Amino acid sequence: MSHLKNTAQRAVAGVLALGTTIVCAGMAALSASERATQTTDKAMLIGLAVTLVAGSHLLPALSRRNWPARVVFAACVVVTVYGHASFFAGVKQRSGEVRAQSVVSTGHALALQGELAAITARPAAVVAAELAQASARSAHAQAALLRCEASTAQRCTSAQASTTATMAKVDALKTEAVESARAANLRSQLASAAGVLDAARTGASADPVDAQIAGITGLSVGAVGMLSAVAQSLLLELLGALLWTVALPGAVAATSTQRATVTAPARVATPAAPAPAAPSAVSVPQKAGQQPDAAMRWSGSIRRMIDAAHRLKANAARHLTAPASASPTTALHSH
Repeated sequence: MSHLKNTAQRAVAGVLALGTTIVCAGMAALSASERATQTTDKAMLIGLAVTLVAGSHLLPALSRRNWPARVVFAACVVVTVYGHASFFAGVKQRSGEVRAQSVVSTGHALALQGELAAITARPAAVVAAELAQASARSAHAQAALLRCEASTAQRCTSAQASTTATMAKVDALKTEAVESARAANLRSQLASAAGVLDAARTGASADPVDAQIAGITGLSVGAVGMLSAVAQSLLLELLGALLWTVALPGAVAATSTQRATVTAPARVATPAAPAPAAPSAVSVPQKAGQQPDAAMRWSGSIRRMIDAAHRLKANAARHLTAPASASPTTALHSH
C-alpha cells in the first residue's frame, strides 16, 4: 500500500514538473524571440533559452551531491530568471498600452475642440500686425479727409470713401483679433486637458497592483514591477527543480530494486558450509547446489523437533521396561 502511494505521488509530481517546465520554456522562448529580429537569431536564442530552462529544472534531480552541477544549476537559474523578467516586463508594457488607449478625452475637451475648429481666425500676431498697418492707413485717410474738408468741402468724396474703407478694415481686423485671442484661450484649455489626459493614461498604463504596492512602500512603480517579476521567475524555477527532484528518484529507486532482484539469486546460490545436524528419521531430499528457502528451513526444523520428541519418548519407554526384564537374571544370581 505504501509503495502504491509513493508511486502515485511521484506520478503527480512528474505531471506537475512537466507542466511547469513547459510553461517556463514557453516564457523563455517568447522572451528570446522578442530580443531578436532575424529568423536565425530567434531560433538560436530560443534554443539557448529552452536549454537553460531544462538545465535549471533537471540538474538537481540528475546530479545530486555534485558541486560543479550545483554551480551550473545556479548559473542557469540566474540567466533564466533574467529572461523571465524580460517576459514579464513585455507583458506589462503591452497591457499598459491597451489600458492607456482605453482612456478617452472628456466631454469638456471634446467641446473645446469643436469650438476651436469653428474659429477661422488667423494667429493673433499676424492679425495684430495687419491691424497696426490698417490703423495707420485709416489715420492717414482721416487726416486727408480733414484737409480736404478744410479747403474744398464739396470735393472730398474720394477722401471720405478711403476713410470709410480703412475704418472698416480696422474694425474687421479688431474682430479677427478678438477671435484669435479666443482661439488662443481655447488652445490653452485644450493643452491643460491634454496634460490631464496624458497623466490619466500614464496612471492607467501602470499595473494596478504594482501601483498600490508602490504607494504603500514608497518605491517606484518600475522597481516594484521588476522585483515582482524576479520573484515570480525565481519561484517558478525553484518549483520546477523541486518537482523533478521528487519525480525522478522513483525511477532510479525502481532501477536499483530491479538490479538487486536480478543479482540476488547469484548471492543466495552460494553454497554455505553444512552445519552438523542431529540424526533424523525423516530426511528432506534436496537438489544438489540448491539452498532451501526460509519456508523449507522452518519445515525441516519442525520435523527434526518432532523426531527428537519421538526418540525421547522411545528411550523413556525402554528405560521403564528394562528393570522388569532383568529381574529373572537377578534371581538366578542370588541362588
